[in-house]
Amino acid sequence: NMPHHHLAAFASQTNPKRKDAALARGCERSAFQFWIERLTNHHSDLNQRREALITITELLAHGETCVQLIDLGVCEAFNHCLNDNDELLRERATSNMAMIVDVAGAKGCDRMLEDGVQKQLCTLLEDRSASVRSAAYDALVQWCARSAKAQLKLCSEAETVEQLLINSERAPPEHAVKALHLLRICLTGRNPNTTVGDTTRNNITHHFAST
Repeated sequence: NMPHHHLAAFASQTNPKRKDAALARGCERSAFQFWIERLTNHHSDLNQRREALITITELLAHGETCVQLIDLGVCEAFNHCLNDNDELLRERATSNMAMIVDVAGAKGCDRMLEDGVQKQLCTLLEDRSASVRSAAYDALVQWCARSAKAQLKLCSEAETVEQLLINSERAPPEHAVKALHLLRICLTGRNPNTTVGDTTRNNITHHFAST
């Protein structure tokens, strides 16, 4: 049998598997930071940015890595991409906002609010690309369906509400339907204890009554 003092010394040593796991987490974090930096670095060319975005998109599908990416600033990075000249990057980054909401839930919703993502997403509702506009509607619908805070933020901005009302009448049918759907989500509210504001509610209700 192993002497008692040897047992105590052995028990006090770091578990090799735990040490390996910690090392792996450190490597993961470094890799995640690398892809986020490549995505936003103005020295990265288009192919590098696309490669980074594709890699991050795959990582977002898993809950644990999605949360890690959020903590490392992926929402802010995507917000940066929404201004990119490349249509594919804008569309994919916008779709990834919906994925963050879906996978990370409240954490993703709240972080997107902190990073002011709603402003740029609303701007994309007028994007020159129909696929980007569609992705922006889908991301906003997903976000507002999950977060009363997002609803409140969206409806507190009169210009956004007016834009959605106009789009519900003048946009192509597929986007007009999405605009109405988004307005109805914000009007009915996800949380019965949260209101979108009497003036906004009255304006939207009046619009629906007159159509």
